[in-house]
Amino acid sequence: MTPNERNRFDKRDSLEIGNTAQGRFVEVAIERDWEVTPATKDQDIDEHWDYMIIRNETEEKFRVDIKGLKRAGRWDVDVQEEWVWVESHGVRKNDSGWLFGGRADLFAFERKDDFVIIKKGTLQYLVNLLVDGSKRVRKACEAKYKTYSRQGRSDLLLMIEMKHIAKDCWEIWPKVEQAVSTNSKLPATPRKMEEEI
Repeated sequence: MTPNERNRFDKRDSLEIGNTAQGRFVEVAIERDWEVTPATKDQDIDEHWDYMIIRNETEEKFRVDIKGLKRAGRWDVDVQEEWVWVESHGVRKNDSGWLFGGRADLFAFERKDDFVIIKKGTLQYLVNLLVDGSKRVRKACEAKYKTYSRQGRSDLLLMIEMKHIAKDCWEIWPKVEQAVSTNSKLPATPRKMEEEI
């Protein structure tokens, strides 16, 4: 797995939730006969994708950005799967965000039992159709079909219901029964492979 680093705003377990989702996705992809290659750190940060999946017999190749389960609000106790957070502008001033500025071909949204995978263009279309970009709200809990920016940051976030993504998705991949373990078939990151040599 690409080793992500905790950002200064993550005071809870967002990093762990994301890393666990990536591990589960990789297991599912391998189980479905996809070759999986992790993004480099620069590709992850600047191009907003986590893994390249390749199926040699059909020559299909996709960059995938994996989105773990999220809380609807920062202080909520539990993660949920009814609403999906979407980033339409990143935290850095010149970062157009993962939806409009990233190079991912697919987004894989984790749910409890599966991953809902949607093509980038389809998700862009849904956001443009469903979200009122002229309505900006001050609280995360109000960001349903509206835009929200965290105080002191350049990001622009919004929430849409998972039902729209699931209805127009590319595929839904059920999760592998067994839990992710340290002995699983996860590919090493390029940096890790260099360290092992």
